[in-house]
Amino acid sequence: MLSARGFSAAIAILLALVALLVANRSGGQGEEIYTPPVQGANNTVLFIVLPHHGFSNVHLATSQALLERHPGIKQHYASFPLLEKKVQRLSQLAIAKRQGAQAIDFHALTSGRDYIDILAERLSDNSSEAHSSPPGLQGIDELCGRMELYLSPWPAEEYMDLYREMTALIHRIDPAVVVLDHQFVIAMDAARQNNRLHAVISPNEPLDMFTGVQPRGGFFWKYPVVGSGISFPVPWSQVPTNMYLAFRLVSKALNMKGLKEKRKYFEQHGLTDSFDILKLYRKDTPIIFPSMQGANVPLDFIPQNVSEVGPIVLSVATAAEQDSQLYAWLEQAPTVLINLGSTVEYTKPKAIAMADAIKQILDQSSVQVLWKLNKGDGGGVAHVVLPLWADLYNFAAMVEPLGIGRWACSEIPLSWTGECISDAVLQVIADDDKGKAIREKARLLGVDARKMPGRYGAASIVAKLAGSGKA
Repeated sequence: MLSARGFSAAIAILLALVALLVANRSGGQGEEIYTPPVQGANNTVLFIVLPHHGFSNVHLATSQALLERHPGIKQHYASFPLLEKKVQRLSQLAIAKRQGAQAIDFHALTSGRDYIDILAERLSDNSSEAHSSPPGLQGIDELCGRMELYLSPWPAEEYMDLYREMTALIHRIDPAVVVLDHQFVIAMDAARQNNRLHAVISPNEPLDMFTGVQPRGGFFWKYPVVGSGISFPVPWSQVPTNMYLAFRLVSKALNMKGLKEKRKYFEQHGLTDSFDILKLYRKDTPIIFPSMQGANVPLDFIPQNVSEVGPIVLSVATAAEQDSQLYAWLEQAPTVLINLGSTVEYTKPKAIAMADAIKQILDQSSVQVLWKLNKGDGGGVAHVVLPLWADLYNFAAMVEPLGIGRWACSEIPLSWTGECISDAVLQVIADDDKGKAIREKARLLGVDARKMPGRYGAASIVAKLAGSGKA
C-alpha cells in the first residue's frame, strides 16, 4: 500500500520549495494586482480535502475543535466517499457533547477517482517495499522519477471533471472560507480560479515549505534537502552534497513535461494558472502548521501568513476507556511501542529483524514491548525512527539534534538487523544520563503540547476567517 503521507506530501513539499526559490529570483517582478477574495455566507466553512489519514486528520481535528468551541459555525466537507463515515461519526459525537453544535454536511465527490485509488491503478507494484528508497541521491532520483505522477495522477479530462464539480459546490454552498490541503491540487485550483478566500492546514512543518526563503541561501547550505538524510544544520563537509541534491530537485520540478501538456488542455477549457510553479505559494493565503518550538527544525524566517499552533490531533477516548485489559497490561511496566504505521508491510527479513530486536530488548532491560501493526502517533515520549522513504529521512535525522530520540539502522536504512534496532531502543530507554535526558526532553515537549492543543489554535484561525463573511 502506498504511503499517502510519505510520498505525495513530499512532492508538494518539493514544488513549494521550488516556487519560493523562483519567486525569490524574480525580485518581485511581474506580480499581479491584488484582488480582494470573494467571501460567501458568514460563519460557513467548506473543507475540501483528500480522505486519507496523513492528509485529513489535521482538518478533522480542527473541525472537532470548531464543533466544541465555535458551535455556531456551519461546516461542510467535500471529499471522496471514503471519508464520509469518519466525518459523520465525528459530527455525531460532537453534537452529543455540545449543545448548539451543528451537524457537518458531507458532499461526496463522484466525478473522478480518489487519489490513492488512481495511483494504485497506475503503479504496477504499490507495496511499501517497492516504494522504499534509501536516503541521498538514489532515493531522490527515484522520487523525482515519480514526481509528476504523485503531484497529479488524474488524466486531464478527469481532472477537469473534478474541478468543475468542486467549482459548482463552492458556488452552491457559498462559504465564507474554503479550507484546503496542499496536496489536493484540484481543490486548490477551484478555490483560486474562483478567487475565493481560502486557507491551508498542512500536516507538515514550515521547514518543508519555506526553506527556499531563508536568508543567505540557507536552502543550499544550512537546511537539509528532503530525503537527503543529512542532519541539521548541514555539516560543512556535506554542504556540496546538499547543494547538488537541491539543484537536482529544482531542475526536475521546473521541467515536468507531462504537467505542461496538461496545462495546455486546462487552458483550452478555461482553467488558467494550474501547476504554475511561480504561483503555488501566495502571501495572502493563511497556512496553519502543527509545529511547535523545540520539536521542529528552527527557521530563521517565517512568513507572516504562517501560524504554528502545535500538534493538531483528534481528541479520543483514553486507553483505559477504549480497552481496560490493554490499559491494565500497560500499567505493569514501562512499555516500548513498536509502530511503523498502517502503510508499512513487513517482509519476512524485516519481520525477523524486528522479532530479533524485541528479544534483545527484553533480554537486556526491564521493559515490556507492544508491537502494533497499524498506525498511531506518539506525543511526549522519546522516539526511535526507522525511515523508509523521502521526508521520513528528514524526521529521522532531526530527532537526534533535537535530543528526543534516535535514528535506528542509519548505516543500513533498508536492511534492518535486530542488533541495530535494539541498540537504538536500548540507548533511549537506558538508565544513564543520556537516556534520561532524551526521555525528559520528550516528556517536556509533550507537556507543552498539551497545554494548548493545536486543534484549538487552528479552529480559532478558521473561525475568525469564517466570521468575516457576508451577513
